[in-house]
Amino acid sequence: MKLPENLFNKEELEAIENAKIKIDFSKNYTEDEISKLEIQLKDACLDYGFTEGKPNSNCKMWEKICDDFIEVTDNLL
Repeated sequence: MKLPENLFNKEELEAIENAKIKIDFSKNYTEDEISKLEIQLKDACLDYGFTEGKPNSNCKMWEKICDDFIEVTDNLL
């Protein structure tokens, strides 16, 4: 399955890239690869969206990234 190119905005794409997560919108992903990406995004949400267990200024954006990814991939699977 290919992910839609407009899935994330510029700020979100930069945050994903800064988290060292590689998303290739031209690639046809398998279900296993999608699952691995979802785990990476959720881990990044915890790493970059929370400080000492409390939401920080990036939390809302990272939660949106994860929610949007899950919504789109659930509909594609």
